[in-house]
Amino acid sequence: MIITFLGGGNMAKSLIEGLRSFSHEGLIQVIEPEKNIRENLKNNLNVIVSNKNIEDQYKSFIPNSDILILSIKPQTFRNISVSLKKHISNEQTIISIMAGISISTITKYIKLNKIIRIMPNTPVQVKSGMSMWTASKNINSDSMNFCKNLLKSIGKEIYTDNENNLNIATAISGSGPAYVFLMIECLTESGVKLGLNYDISLELAIQTVFGAGKLALLSNISPKELRKNVTSPGGTTEAGIKSMLKNRLDQSIIEGVKVAFEKSIELGNKEK
Repeated sequence: MIITFLGGGNMAKSLIEGLRSFSHEGLIQVIEPEKNIRENLKNNLNVIVSNKNIEDQYKSFIPNSDILILSIKPQTFRNISVSLKKHISNEQTIISIMAGISISTITKYIKLNKIIRIMPNTPVQVKSGMSMWTASKNINSDSMNFCKNLLKSIGKEIYTDNENNLNIATAISGSGPAYVFLMIECLTESGVKLGLNYDISLELAIQTVFGAGKLALLSNISPKELRKNVTSPGGTTEAGIKSMLKNRLDQSIIEGVKVAFEKSIELGNKEK
């Protein structure tokens, strides 16, 4: 099986590392306009690249591919699709990790209807990602199994028959790491303002978030119950939680996720 990546950025790099980890034996090719990115991938991950111009890279790599992975920015898709459809065939499968671009939109522009769509997140870089994915109805079992194994190699995966769920996943797990990083920033800043050294405060914040996440992952009880278990009546945690809720932290998070969800739909509609 020959896999070709269109785009060699961080997400593509993580997926290639995942392929290597579950012993994918086929060729891996990368189409990438930036020379330094091509050289880095070639030297570190043993992929096939070309120093030809981008149109010649399309011509060289796309026709012989079994699976083409679109790891490009969504706003570039419409222009790139003009070149793509010159070289793809009906036997090939497309895997897209473009946020907001629906299967129907991809089909419209490249005239191919064997498409898998994935919404991953940045922790795939440390093999702790969370990906939701869906597929058009005519994807064969080999391609489905390939995608499932690929996503398991870089974290966890959830398959859905409802493509609209990917917009929700975009707002929760796709954007979610940024929400958590913001929390780490705020906890760290709080420690500094109260008198701690920055590095110590940062370590306290990161390890706390890591440990709490791991506890929630491995525990049989809900996050709400875990929170209650930490919150002793009249104690410091209760005082902190009450202040945060008084300032609408919970509603701010819920509203933020809703806005991100709406933005995902808006971006997808722009590319139709």
